[in-house]
Amino acid sequence: MDITLEQAIKGFRLYNEAAGRSKKTYLWYDKNLNFFQNWLEKQIKHKPYLSEITTESLRSYLTLLRSEAEQSELHPELLPKKRIRSLRTVRGYYASLSAFFNWAVREDLIAQSPMKNIARPKVPRYIPDPFSEQEIRALLTACKSMTDRSSLRMTAMLLFLLDSGTRVGEMLKLKLADLNLEQGRAKVMGKGAKERYVYFGKATKRILWRYISLARPEPMPNVENLFLTFDGRPIAQRQFSHMLSKLGEAAGVNKVHPHRFRRTAAVQFLRNGGNIFALQKLLGHESLEMVRRYVELASNDVAEAHQKASPVDGWRL
Repeated sequence: MDITLEQAIKGFRLYNEAAGRSKKTYLWYDKNLNFFQNWLEKQIKHKPYLSEITTESLRSYLTLLRSEAEQSELHPELLPKKRIRSLRTVRGYYASLSAFFNWAVREDLIAQSPMKNIARPKVPRYIPDPFSEQEIRALLTACKSMTDRSSLRMTAMLLFLLDSGTRVGEMLKLKLADLNLEQGRAKVMGKGAKERYVYFGKATKRILWRYISLARPEPMPNVENLFLTFDGRPIAQRQFSHMLSKLGEAAGVNKVHPHRFRRTAAVQFLRNGGNIFALQKLLGHESLEMVRRYVELASNDVAEAHQKASPVDGWRL
């Protein structure tokens, strides 16, 4: 029995909800798959059935997205903002389609995935820059110009992100009860509903204690989060990103966004002698692929070491 693409997308969502995927994950799948459905309907002028979708149509779709992304990177003024996509986003569309059709095969809705012979889009690998020590100090100095409560809260959040390497969502959802100041660790809920411990040092312990003792407000009923708005509510990610942006402006530091603290934490961990396997556990990555990128970020140390130990320079050749 054939079903429409629209029906199949709804079934895929129910599957992901039942499998315990986060709301953010299944909404991301929905957005990407609905975008493909709308494109395909415009091409064939009717609501498509699952069996109608071919490898050729999928290739055409992904090729169009890639071309649009490449044009937007070269000439961002040529395309409306709502249509601009990065090459990394195109790979996300590919991943969504691949997961969807693999599910359809497992459910016996189709015999074979039309994505089977479509190669995963390649994405240029850029080395993102972590914060320098000077930039971190400038941000902390800018915190001091805030009111006392705001200063304590922001300083505590910055140092916790930098020391623990948590994702911003993990930090904002962290419960007070899951913070252990004596042991210098916290239990966070990571991606895939997997808990792990993260750790922090003496200076972060001290500022967390000061925030909890002097600046953390009385939480609203049923709110257990460590970091709160001043009326006792959880802090939203968008709100925190806005707070960081304003802090960056005050400090004269560019590109101040939450994930940059995680990169900085990873790079400094490696520079200070940590190994990649311990880093993998601390960051909550399932594979070493992402961790290896942090090794590249720490390559400045290799350059500095070579300057000091160059065989040719050392022999004055």
